[in-house]
Amino acid sequence: ELPESAKDIPLVKVDVTNPADLEEAAKSAKVILNYAGTPYADKGLPVVEACTNNGCCYIDITGEVAFVKSSADRYDEKAKETKSLVVHCAGFDSIPSDIGAFMAATEMKKRHNMACARIRTVVGNMSGGASGGTLESGAYMLDNPNAENADAMTKRYGLDPPGGQAGPDTGDFGSISALGYDPDAEKWVMPFVMAPVNVRIIRRSNALMGYPYGTACSVGECMEPSFLVESHPVVVYFIFFPVELFLRDTDGSKAKKIGLTIRASGLPRHFSSLQSKVDDFCKHVDLHLPKDGKKVVFATAWLATDNVFVALMRKHFPEILTGMNLVAIDTLHLFPTALECAKLVEEKYAKKAMWKLPNGISTKDEFIAKYGDCEELDSADFDFVSKVEPFQRALEECEKDILITGRRMDQAAQRIKLDVWEDQKRTLNPMANFSWQDIIDYVDKEGVPVNAGHNWAFRCDAPIEATSRHLPDLPWTKVDLGKPFWRCSEAEIKGSPPAAVTYVFKSFGDMHTTVPVEPHESERAGRFVRQAKTECGIHTRTTFAGAPHGGSLVDLMVKDAATIQSLTSSAVKTIELNERQVGTVF
Repeated sequence: ELPESAKDIPLVKVDVTNPADLEEAAKSAKVILNYAGTPYADKGLPVVEACTNNGCCYIDITGEVAFVKSSADRYDEKAKETKSLVVHCAGFDSIPSDIGAFMAATEMKKRHNMACARIRTVVGNMSGGASGGTLESGAYMLDNPNAENADAMTKRYGLDPPGGQAGPDTGDFGSISALGYDPDAEKWVMPFVMAPVNVRIIRRSNALMGYPYGTACSVGECMEPSFLVESHPVVVYFIFFPVELFLRDTDGSKAKKIGLTIRASGLPRHFSSLQSKVDDFCKHVDLHLPKDGKKVVFATAWLATDNVFVALMRKHFPEILTGMNLVAIDTLHLFPTALECAKLVEEKYAKKAMWKLPNGISTKDEFIAKYGDCEELDSADFDFVSKVEPFQRALEECEKDILITGRRMDQAAQRIKLDVWEDQKRTLNPMANFSWQDIIDYVDKEGVPVNAGHNWAFRCDAPIEATSRHLPDLPWTKVDLGKPFWRCSEAEIKGSPPAAVTYVFKSFGDMHTTVPVEPHESERAGRFVRQAKTECGIHTRTTFAGAPHGGSLVDLMVKDAATIQSLTSSAVKTIELNERQVGTVF
């Protein structure tokens, strides 16, 4: 029975085989919802034509790829001319997949300023079945293999608009072609019957929007075997590499709007809660570190992640924190607020650091007198004398067996495959699986001290190139927000009247190579600006092809010459680290 609000809507009988009837209907309507295909390829195109002729919007629930392709080929230009919006596949095929991929890619861009390498959808147990129209559409496609645009279903990018860039996909189901184990989903999966439709819609959306997901983004869809999962309406995970992504939708409101239920249990590690990551942190510390903390070294730069590590250790492993070595490097070019933050951390968690400076130098003036201004000194040379050599000296003075770092997978492209435990290098990266959001959530929850520079906002009327943001007397207004920018609303950050562009500090290195970035940019987007590299050389190589290996830690932490040689010879894979650097790393 129709609801009261719909009872006054007139019922109009339209013969879809009669062009005059269709034209009249399209002229009198703003939107036509075409819910009956039987199949769409047989009677749907005249309806689309009538809508595009008259500026009427059109929506259907087809799953017929060839029909969608024919519609786009025939009526796209006319639709643009009359401003008619034509939306195909707006039912279960393919709203969850299409909107889900869009949400995932949008969140990736927002959090990490990166495109996606892979987008994977895993469908769980479903209720419902195929309608008669669906079965008839399927039968039509099987019976008409030579129909117009039938090959759109066999071509991986068959729905892309003219001039589209084909990506890396050679299949529709991700990494599997039959029942198999999917390493992204970390579970057994099998092909999903609607994947050939849904992934082509996702690829088309990406192409139509100018490839915001990435021109080399791989799209795949599969499903859990029904006997392995609980009973849920529809369960979809959006899992992609290289960096972790956790969609913060705790009440499921976003998911409900697009007809999804995102299960909170059994998620892969990149989707787990902050508490589960803390639990994982404790597991690895308990497994790899001695109970007295002896022969353990932690290198800190007093960044938020480093400070959270110290806070976690004081709370969960106070004996280990007391016994371990905390090493800090003062390059003599740090932000004053970094040194202030260091004092706060040392005092709050009762842990003094072993401070190291450039060899034989105690002031910035002495550094300049010996090596020249930092602008004149080669960046690799600067990092060696101010960071790498002092750190090597600290490690040589310590009785060491295990090194701890605060590196995270989501910080940079060269860290995306970071392991929590690197056995050959005797290095523990206990924060590897934490995200930037996890870090600031823990900071706020536990009152962890952070650099006061996070309180600054730089408001300006027009964008300023990152390579110029270190210069003095820039056309912006520096404002102290009184609290870290992530605790402020957008209106608070932009001010009144709102600034056209606002920059904040998300990370801190040396003053001459660190600049503020827009709040949505990645954490390290403002680091090593104007440099040909994005790492200092302690963990990862800093020069191009020909450098001996990935970082000074190989020589300092690896136990034997044979392993050093093995690691050295393995550093031959050239990868694109980011838009500024191509180098060779492990």
